[in-house]
Amino acid sequence: MVDSEPAVSLVSEAVRNWFEYYNVTPDDSATEILGAAGIDLYNRGIVTVQAITSALIEAFVGRLAIHCNAPTSIAIH
Repeated sequence: MVDSEPAVSLVSEAVRNWFEYYNVTPDDSATEILGAAGIDLYNRGIVTVQAITSALIEAFVGRLAIHCNAPTSIAIH
């Protein structure tokens, strides 16, 4: 589990980037799913905002992907 402030900051920025990329209004559910996926990526060694953002954009293609994968699947394949 990520508990360092820099890691949380990186993941938060990557999640914001996802919302901006897809021009989607943030909501709690989507933010939670993307944040959990971002933390998982960080824990696997993906530690830059750009890399986490890219992985989220590839794994969750728009708002529909968030709802299709929610709430049980945060796996990035």
